[in-house]
Amino acid sequence: MFDKSEAIELFCITEQEYDEMLREYVAQTRTEIATIERAIVQKDFKTAAEIVHSVKGISGNLRVQPAFEYSKSIENEIKSEASAFALKHLCILKDFIAGLATDLSI
Repeated sequence: MFDKSEAIELFCITEQEYDEMLREYVAQTRTEIATIERAIVQKDFKTAAEIVHSVKGISGNLRVQPAFEYSKSIENEIKSEASAFALKHLCILKDFIAGLATDLSI
């Protein structure tokens, strides 16, 4: 998990409200990860880069720092067309999101 206190304070919301935002984020990010993976495998780096950039932005906005950092790494690897490294870090991101889903009981 990660420290949610910064986001809760920044957004002036309760932990329950933030958790609801995270549930929506997890659902969306799971879909995006699958799309990114398909695009990388198909060597469609433009699509993969656009989607991972979006995931990075949403992660940063919600203050999900680990996912932001993983997405940043994936984005850099996609720009270099380093498919193997991008897929490796995408797997790490996928595991983080799965852990977050477990923590949120979804």
